[in-house]
Amino acid sequence: MIGETVVFIEDFQFNGKLYKKGHKFKITGSDGMRGYDLEDVDGNRIFETRFISDKYVLLRDIRSDKLKELGL
Repeated sequence: MIGETVVFIEDFQFNGKLYKKGHKFKITGSDGMRGYDLEDVDGNRIFETRFISDKYVLLRDIRSDKLKELGL
């Protein structure tokens, strides 16, 4: 999972910043108990995301679902 991209599926506010639906983060670390560590292209970081994991999905899953919808 490290190195993969996640996309927020709803707006999310963290440390005074609002990340809009569709904002992308790269997974930079993982702890089975605490969740992923994320970083965006601007260097913003969110650590230990277990309790917000319902607010994002893996980009590859979105692509896969879209291809299925298109019958590909």
